[in-house]
Amino acid sequence: MLDQGEQFVLMDVLPPSSYLLAHLPGAVNVPLDYLHDVMEVLRTDTQIVVYCQDCEDETSGVAAERLELHGYTNVHCFEEGLAGWQAAGYELEAVVKPSD
Repeated sequence: MLDQGEQFVLMDVLPPSSYLLAHLPGAVNVPLDYLHDVMEVLRTDTQIVVYCQDCEDETSGVAAERLELHGYTNVHCFEEGLAGWQAAGYELEAVVKPSD
């Protein structure tokens, strides 16, 4: 998707504290408890990619399932998550830097 220049919404479904420290470039933070808020504004055919920490964290799968149960038809789960992105050598963004 990213390589093909397609338009999509990239959702970080981790807690806000995690998002502030590190997230994928262009991601919006939508923790599971706030997923219903997004459903009120996004069309059900919107292309959505959800991610969490890594393949052992099931949060992104839960988010994708909830979206699909509410009629979203174009949901993708980036299972490798934040850790996989970083392990592949890609840059992360941060809102705040961790204190030493």
